[in-house]
Amino acid sequence: MSSAYENGFSVLQPFSDSKPYDFVLEKQGRFLRVQVKTCGTPLDEKGWFRFTIGRGSSSKYAYSPKNIDVIACYIKCLDIFYLIPIQLIRTITVRLKPFEDDSRLIEFKNNWNI
Repeated sequence: MSSAYENGFSVLQPFSDSKPYDFVLEKQGRFLRVQVKTCGTPLDEKGWFRFTIGRGSSSKYAYSPKNIDVIACYIKCLDIFYLIPIQLIRTITVRLKPFEDDSRLIEFKNNWNI
């Protein structure tokens, strides 16, 4: 949220955790609902990081454009984030490889032009 503020966004946080998004970004009258997912360690020795893009405790339900606008995938150990429009997410699991420039979704790495 502090990075969003530093990049010119106003940050609004819901009063309770009953919403499918963690916070809302606003810039020039445009609002984006953001859900944050974090990952601490690589999935394997090849450097893949896996994020579960779903909600619910016992069973996972996929987010949709009805719930949120952007998934923020944060790789804690590298201090790298991806801001991915939800309409580009087709599965419950997203795998990211931050050190390969030709990997899928690389254009959303540390990119605030959302």
